[in-house]
Amino acid sequence: MRVLITGITGLLGYGLTKTLVENGVEVSGIYKENKTVADELSALVNVYLADITKQSEVKYVLTRIKPDVVIHAAAFASVDGCELFKSLAWEINVNGTQHVVNVVKEIGAKFVYVSTDYVFDGETGGYTEDDKPNPLNYYGLTKLEGEKIVAENLTDYIIARVSLVYGEHPQRKGIINRIIFDLKKGKRLYLVSDQFLTPTYSVDIGNILLELINRKVTGIYHVAGSTCLSRYDIGKMIARVLEFDTSLISLSLIHISE
Repeated sequence: MRVLITGITGLLGYGLTKTLVENGVEVSGIYKENKTVADELSALVNVYLADITKQSEVKYVLTRIKPDVVIHAAAFASVDGCELFKSLAWEINVNGTQHVVNVVKEIGAKFVYVSTDYVFDGETGGYTEDDKPNPLNYYGLTKLEGEKIVAENLTDYIIARVSLVYGEHPQRKGIINRIIFDLKKGKRLYLVSDQFLTPTYSVDIGNILLELINRKVTGIYHVAGSTCLSRYDIGKMIARVLEFDTSLISLSLIHISE
Protein backbone atom coordinates (compact mmCIF):
# COMPACT_ATOMS: atom_id res chain seq x y z
CA MET A 1 0.00 0.00 0.00
CA ARG A 2 1.29 3.42 -1.02
CA VAL A 3 0.28 6.32 1.23
CA LEU A 4 0.95 9.98 0.54
CA ILE A 5 0.78 12.45 3.43
CA THR A 6 0.27 16.16 2.86
CA GLY A 7 1.89 18.41 5.45
CA ILE A 8 4.41 15.68 6.20
CA THR A 9 6.73 18.02 8.13
CA GLY A 10 4.05 19.15 10.59
CA LEU A 11 3.45 17.73 14.05
CA LEU A 12 0.87 15.20 12.91
CA GLY A 13 2.52 14.49 9.55
CA TYR A 14 5.80 13.70 11.27
CA GLY A 15 4.13 11.30 13.71
CA LEU A 16 2.07 9.65 10.98
CA THR A 17 5.15 9.09 8.86
CA LYS A 18 7.13 7.40 11.62
CA THR A 19 4.15 5.23 12.60
CA LEU A 20 3.21 4.10 9.10
CA VAL A 21 6.81 3.33 8.16
CA GLU A 22 7.17 1.19 11.29
CA ASN A 23 4.08 -0.70 10.14
CA GLY A 24 5.64 -1.48 6.77
CA VAL A 25 3.69 1.05 4.73
CA GLU A 26 5.28 2.69 1.69
CA VAL A 27 5.05 6.40 2.53
CA SER A 28 5.71 9.57 0.58
CA GLY A 29 4.78 13.13 1.39
CA ILE A 30 4.60 16.75 0.37
CA TYR A 31 5.53 19.82 2.36
CA LYS A 32 5.80 23.57 1.96
CA GLU A 33 7.76 24.54 5.09
CA ASN A 34 10.31 23.09 7.54
CA LYS A 35 12.97 21.90 5.10
CA THR A 36 15.20 20.62 7.89
CA VAL A 37 12.42 18.25 8.99
CA ALA A 38 11.88 17.24 5.36
CA ASP A 39 15.57 16.46 5.02
CA GLU A 40 15.40 14.23 8.10
CA LEU A 41 12.32 12.39 6.82
CA SER A 42 13.87 11.94 3.38
CA ALA A 43 16.08 9.26 4.91
CA LEU A 44 12.92 7.19 5.43
CA VAL A 45 10.50 8.25 2.69
CA ASN A 46 10.24 10.21 -0.54
CA VAL A 47 9.49 13.86 0.23
CA TYR A 48 8.39 16.46 -2.33
CA LEU A 49 8.14 20.24 -2.10
CA ALA A 50 4.65 21.31 -3.16
CA ASP A 51 2.15 24.01 -2.28
CA ILE A 52 -1.42 22.72 -1.88
CA THR A 53 -2.79 26.15 -2.77
CA LYS A 54 -1.46 25.56 -6.29
CA GLN A 55 -3.47 22.94 -8.16
CA SER A 56 -0.70 22.27 -10.71
CA GLU A 57 1.86 21.39 -8.01
CA VAL A 58 -0.53 19.02 -6.25
CA LYS A 59 -1.42 17.32 -9.52
CA TYR A 60 2.21 16.92 -10.57
CA VAL A 61 3.21 15.08 -7.39
CA LEU A 62 0.09 12.94 -6.90
CA THR A 63 -0.16 11.80 -10.52
CA ARG A 64 3.53 10.92 -10.46
CA ILE A 65 3.28 8.84 -7.27
CA LYS A 66 -0.25 7.46 -7.78
CA PRO A 67 -0.81 6.65 -4.10
CA ASP A 68 -3.50 4.21 -2.97
CA VAL A 69 -4.32 6.50 -0.04
CA VAL A 70 -3.87 10.23 0.53
CA ILE A 71 -3.87 11.47 4.14
CA HIS A 72 -4.50 15.21 4.05
CA ALA A 73 -2.81 16.53 7.20
CA ALA A 74 -1.70 19.89 5.78
CA ALA A 75 -3.53 22.85 7.28
CA PHE A 76 -3.26 26.35 8.68
CA ALA A 77 -3.96 25.08 12.19
CA SER A 78 -3.29 28.16 14.33
CA VAL A 79 -6.63 29.17 15.81
CA ASP A 80 -5.54 32.74 16.48
CA GLY A 81 -3.66 32.90 13.20
CA CYS A 82 -6.77 31.98 11.25
CA GLU A 83 -8.65 34.87 12.90
CA LEU A 84 -5.89 37.30 11.95
CA PHE A 85 -5.29 36.01 8.42
CA LYS A 86 -8.68 34.80 7.23
CA SER A 87 -7.94 34.90 3.52
CA LEU A 88 -4.82 32.78 4.00
CA ALA A 89 -6.74 30.35 6.22
CA TRP A 90 -9.40 29.94 3.51
CA GLU A 91 -6.77 29.57 0.79
CA ILE A 92 -5.01 26.74 2.64
CA ASN A 93 -7.78 24.95 4.51
CA VAL A 94 -10.56 25.25 1.94
CA ASN A 95 -9.07 25.89 -1.50
CA GLY A 96 -6.05 23.71 -0.72
CA THR A 97 -8.33 20.85 0.30
CA GLN A 98 -10.33 21.29 -2.90
CA HIS A 99 -7.14 21.02 -4.96
CA VAL A 100 -6.09 17.78 -3.28
CA VAL A 101 -9.61 16.34 -3.56
CA ASN A 102 -9.72 17.15 -7.29
CA VAL A 103 -6.60 15.10 -7.96
CA VAL A 104 -7.59 12.29 -5.59
CA LYS A 105 -10.86 11.96 -7.50
CA GLU A 106 -8.95 11.82 -10.76
CA ILE A 107 -6.51 9.09 -9.67
CA GLY A 108 -9.06 7.09 -7.68
CA ALA A 109 -7.25 7.04 -4.32
CA LYS A 110 -8.84 6.72 -0.89
CA PHE A 111 -8.88 10.05 0.92
CA VAL A 112 -8.34 10.64 4.64
CA TYR A 113 -9.12 14.19 5.70
CA VAL A 114 -7.79 15.22 9.10
CA SER A 115 -10.32 17.56 10.69
CA THR A 116 -10.68 18.96 14.19
CA ASP A 117 -12.87 19.14 17.30
CA TYR A 118 -13.07 22.89 16.64
CA VAL A 119 -15.94 22.19 14.22
CA PHE A 120 -18.07 22.07 17.42
CA ASP A 121 -19.00 24.97 19.70
CA GLY A 122 -17.93 23.24 22.93
CA GLU A 123 -21.21 23.99 24.71
CA THR A 124 -21.83 20.37 25.74
CA GLY A 125 -18.69 18.30 25.05
CA GLY A 126 -18.59 14.56 24.56
CA TYR A 127 -19.57 14.95 20.93
CA THR A 128 -20.39 11.97 18.73
CA GLU A 129 -20.08 11.68 14.97
CA ASP A 130 -23.84 12.31 14.67
CA ASP A 131 -23.77 15.68 16.47
CA LYS A 132 -24.24 18.77 14.33
CA PRO A 133 -21.10 20.93 13.94
CA ASN A 134 -21.27 24.59 14.94
CA PRO A 135 -17.81 26.20 14.80
CA LEU A 136 -17.25 29.35 16.83
CA ASN A 137 -13.94 30.39 15.24
CA TYR A 138 -12.63 30.79 11.72
CA TYR A 139 -10.28 27.83 11.95
CA GLY A 140 -13.18 25.51 12.78
CA LEU A 141 -15.25 27.08 10.01
CA THR A 142 -12.58 26.48 7.36
CA LYS A 143 -12.04 22.88 8.49
CA LEU A 144 -15.79 22.25 8.34
CA GLU A 145 -15.87 23.67 4.81
CA GLY A 146 -13.11 21.20 3.98
CA GLU A 147 -15.26 18.37 5.36
CA LYS A 148 -18.09 19.45 3.08
CA ILE A 149 -15.81 19.45 0.04
CA VAL A 150 -14.70 15.90 0.83
CA ALA A 151 -18.20 14.55 1.40
CA GLU A 152 -19.65 16.25 -1.67
CA ASN A 153 -16.94 15.16 -4.11
CA LEU A 154 -15.77 11.73 -2.98
CA THR A 155 -17.29 8.41 -1.94
CA ASP A 156 -14.22 6.58 -0.61
CA TYR A 157 -13.18 8.88 2.20
CA ILE A 158 -12.56 9.09 5.95
CA ILE A 159 -13.03 12.34 7.86
CA ALA A 160 -11.01 11.98 11.07
CA ARG A 161 -11.65 14.65 13.69
CA VAL A 162 -8.73 14.90 16.11
CA SER A 163 -8.11 16.91 19.28
CA LEU A 164 -4.94 18.53 20.67
CA VAL A 165 -2.37 16.45 18.84
CA TYR A 166 0.93 15.91 20.64
CA GLY A 167 4.03 13.86 19.98
CA GLU A 168 7.67 13.90 18.95
CA HIS A 169 8.78 16.64 16.58
CA PRO A 170 12.26 18.07 15.88
CA GLN A 171 10.98 21.64 16.19
CA ARG A 172 8.90 21.02 19.34
CA LYS A 173 5.63 21.78 17.59
CA GLY A 174 2.39 21.71 19.58
CA ILE A 175 1.32 23.18 22.90
CA ILE A 176 2.47 20.20 24.98
CA ASN A 177 5.98 20.33 23.54
CA ARG A 178 6.03 24.08 24.18
CA ILE A 179 4.93 23.60 27.80
CA ILE A 180 7.71 21.07 28.36
CA PHE A 181 10.28 23.38 26.75
CA ASP A 182 9.21 26.36 28.84
CA LEU A 183 9.15 24.38 32.10
CA LYS A 184 12.69 23.16 31.40
CA LYS A 185 13.74 26.81 31.25
CA GLY A 186 11.93 27.58 34.50
CA LYS A 187 9.46 29.87 32.77
CA ARG A 188 6.18 30.67 34.53
CA LEU A 189 3.12 29.62 32.53
CA TYR A 190 -0.43 30.95 32.77
CA LEU A 191 -3.00 28.42 31.55
CA VAL A 192 -6.80 28.53 31.51
CA SER A 193 -9.01 26.03 33.31
CA ASP A 194 -12.23 26.64 31.36
CA GLN A 195 -11.29 24.95 28.09
CA PHE A 196 -11.23 21.17 28.08
CA LEU A 197 -9.47 19.03 25.49
CA THR A 198 -8.63 15.39 24.89
CA PRO A 199 -4.89 15.22 24.16
CA THR A 200 -4.18 12.69 21.41
CA TYR A 201 -0.81 11.09 20.70
CA SER A 202 0.22 11.32 17.04
CA VAL A 203 1.36 7.68 17.05
CA ASP A 204 -2.09 6.59 18.25
CA ILE A 205 -3.70 8.61 15.47
CA GLY A 206 -1.46 6.88 12.93
CA ASN A 207 -2.34 3.43 14.24
CA ILE A 208 -6.07 4.21 14.27
CA LEU A 209 -6.03 5.67 10.76
CA LEU A 210 -4.15 2.64 9.48
CA GLU A 211 -6.75 0.34 11.04
CA LEU A 212 -9.61 2.34 9.52
CA ILE A 213 -7.94 2.24 6.11
CA ASN A 214 -7.34 -1.51 6.32
CA ARG A 215 -10.97 -2.06 7.33
CA LYS A 216 -12.02 -0.17 4.17
CA VAL A 217 -14.51 1.98 6.08
CA THR A 218 -15.85 5.36 5.02
CA GLY A 219 -17.45 8.28 6.80
CA ILE A 220 -16.74 10.47 9.82
CA TYR A 221 -14.77 9.21 12.82
CA HIS A 222 -13.70 10.93 16.01
CA VAL A 223 -10.09 10.03 16.76
CA ALA A 224 -9.09 11.33 20.18
CA GLY A 225 -7.56 10.36 23.48
CA SER A 226 -9.60 9.05 26.39
CA THR A 227 -8.73 11.72 28.95
CA CYS A 228 -10.46 15.13 29.06
CA LEU A 229 -8.35 17.82 30.72
CA SER A 230 -8.20 21.60 30.95
CA ARG A 231 -5.08 23.35 29.71
CA TYR A 232 -4.24 24.14 33.33
CA ASP A 233 -4.58 20.47 34.31
CA ILE A 234 -2.43 19.45 31.34
CA GLY A 235 0.32 21.81 32.48
CA LYS A 236 0.16 20.56 36.06
CA MET A 237 0.25 16.92 34.92
CA ILE A 238 3.27 17.50 32.69
CA ALA A 239 5.10 19.24 35.56
CA ARG A 240 4.34 16.39 37.99
CA VAL A 241 5.20 13.55 35.61
CA LEU A 242 8.45 15.12 34.40
CA GLU A 243 9.31 16.40 37.88
CA PHE A 244 9.32 20.10 37.07
CA ASP A 245 8.34 22.77 39.55
CA THR A 246 4.51 22.65 39.64
CA SER A 247 4.39 26.18 41.11
CA LEU A 248 5.44 27.45 37.67
CA ILE A 249 1.90 26.66 36.42
CA SER A 250 -0.63 29.38 37.29
CA LEU A 251 -4.25 29.99 36.35
CA SER A 252 -4.90 32.50 33.59
CA LEU A 253 -8.07 34.53 33.23
CA ILE A 254 -7.29 35.24 29.59
CA HIS A 255 -7.49 32.46 27.02
CA ILE A 256 -4.70 32.26 24.46
CA SER A 257 -5.31 29.71 21.68
CA GLU A 258 -2.74 27.51 19.98
